[in-house]
Amino acid sequence: MAATATKSGIGASVPSSIGDSTFVQGTGEVLRNLNKAISELLFLTQEGLVEGGKLLRTESRRRTPVDTGDLRTNVTVTHDPFSSKWEVFHVVVAYQEHYAVYVHEIWAHHRGSPLQDWKFMERAMTEERERLLRVIGEKSRPNW
Repeated sequence: MAATATKSGIGASVPSSIGDSTFVQGTGEVLRNLNKAISELLFLTQEGLVEGGKLLRTESRRRTPVDTGDLRTNVTVTHDPFSSKWEVFHVVVAYQEHYAVYVHEIWAHHRGSPLQDWKFMERAMTEERERLLRVIGEKSRPNW
């Protein structure tokens, strides 16, 4: 009978000497630990993307032109949780007013508004790119 030496860290026991047959004990524990880590990373990634969406909402609101104020107040961040392990996670930042696209795309051409009011969502994404990525990354980082 071969003596076994435990190598800790992942949770598997590996034989110290391998005879005619090779075996590994504890693979079930290794797989459980890996699946647990994957689940935690998926959850943290979701949380990071939601935080990034909230930051994008805040920054695009700051840049949104104000006529009546309705456009600025009706912006939402929505998300759908993963329904399976490898499904893509979506975060949507959306303006709810029917005229939001008009204001975003052609406001400056039709109203004579300064260009700073135009493309408020696009500009927020472009100008705050590094900050958005940092927030998503920080929130997605596990505490291992």
